[in-house]
Amino acid sequence: MVDKIKTIFSDYKYKSFVEIDNTNLQQGLSKIQENEPQVIDIYLSERYDELFLIVDARDCEEIYELCEEIDRKIVSFINFGCDNKETVLKLKYNIIQIVLHASSDISIPFKDSLSISRKIRIDCSDNREDKVQRELLKLPFNLQIERSTPDISIEKQELAELLKGGCEFLFTIEDDTEESVDNFNEDDTEESIDKSKLVDKRIDEIREWLSNANNNC
Repeated sequence: MVDKIKTIFSDYKYKSFVEIDNTNLQQGLSKIQENEPQVIDIYLSERYDELFLIVDARDCEEIYELCEEIDRKIVSFINFGCDNKETVLKLKYNIIQIVLHASSDISIPFKDSLSISRKIRIDCSDNREDKVQRELLKLPFNLQIERSTPDISIEKQELAELLKGGCEFLFTIEDDTEESVDNFNEDDTEESIDKSKLVDKRIDEIREWLSNANNNC
């Protein structure tokens, strides 16, 4: 998980603090890591207007207290850790702790823990690839789209409600034809439809749909 997170940061042009060319800022951030070994890396955006601290709390029993302690180190950094006040001002309201954890009992305290830095919890308790990808989508700049298979039964139900015809909306055309119910519209009549391309048992459904559509106009 840690390696995947670092790769995503790199892909989106974020740099580890050890790679930046601002020596004063680098020294200030290094003090946070020196005093809090659970902070395994710190990343900055290209414009130095976002700061992410990667916190490895997987073996920590007091996660909330750990994050609060890191917040105190962040306050010290903001007030005294960098001489470039313009840079600090840009970072001040965009500091985020990425908290790697393996616990299911940390959600409630975190709701009130927004005063200094925002906390994003990444659950590392399950190493399955689909679970890992879902957790990584919590990163605010990770623009990967989680794809899902649509529930066809729900779509049919919604469409039947729209048609208000009371008939079951199923495939009405043989699979080896290119015709579909989408080719029919409210201007069609029973005589204008090429019935040779329809499954016989569906003709009544099409007739009912056309009747209801015309009545609703």
